Amino acid sequence: MGATRARCRRLLVGCEVLGDLLVVVSELLGNAVRHGTVPVSVVLTLWHEGGSLRGEVRHPIGEGAGRPATPVGVLAERAALDAGSPVAVDDLAEGGRGLMVVRGYTAAVTQTTTSGVLATVWRHGPCGCVRAVS
Repeated sequence: MGATRARCRRLLVGCEVLGDLLVVVSELLGNAVRHGTVPVSVVLTLWHEGGSLRGEVRHPIGEGAGRPATPVGVLAERAALDAGSPVAVDDLAEGGRGLMVVRGYTAAVTQTTTSGVLATVWRHGPCGCVRAVS
């Protein structure tokens, strides 16, 4: 994960929202490792569109290789967040806040699952980068 954050720093020179982006990337990569299938395979894509910084994390999910299907609690959290409803979180739980954190640092977040691959796409406002993402 540290190597990915370092690459983001190199690609996004002058980015005014770099700290926000690094939190988002860390949360989503952590989720991919925790909830993805083994071996973990993650694709991170960053781009500029319409003056905004956008990103996507894709990884396989589902049962297999010792991993359970997406937990019911995660599905309920996603549905509540998508509906704009408050999400009940156990104050003593060690996890369960990832999507809320990502939504707090971004302007928009969507998740879709196609053929066993979860794609989380987000948009942040203007970023001030002096070099295009490649």
